[in-house]
Amino acid sequence: YKTENGISYLPQDNFIPNSFFRFGFGYGFRLRNFIISFILIFVSCFICNKHYWARYSLEKKDLTIEYFNPVKYSNYANFHYTTDVLTKAIDSQFQPSSNFGMILYSIQGCIGLVFFSLLITVLINKFVK
Repeated sequence: YKTENGISYLPQDNFIPNSFFRFGFGYGFRLRNFIISFILIFVSCFICNKHYWARYSLEKKDLTIEYFNPVKYSNYANFHYTTDVLTKAIDSQFQPSSNFGMILYSIQGCIGLVFFSLLITVLINKFVK
């Protein structure tokens, strides 16, 4: 404990939430911050897709996909769908046909686009000084 003006307090350097925040997220754009944030967003989208899978009314477009079933849930199909939505903003082999599915597809696509922009910023800041 530090004492200042008769008041004892825990120094900010030893405060556990600050240490966790500094280690996990740091200050500014860092690759570690991007990776941790992307994993959290990916897992959140994966869980959301798992929960609402049947409401998406998914249809495959032009390729046959082994694990794809629009009604019966599959972790493989969900992983590929989530990866597809978060990493591409133009075309996907999985296409929701319900209004609800398209809304979540659009939201996840925008989140993916933001994270792609953050990755570019991280890389530019890392190599251009």
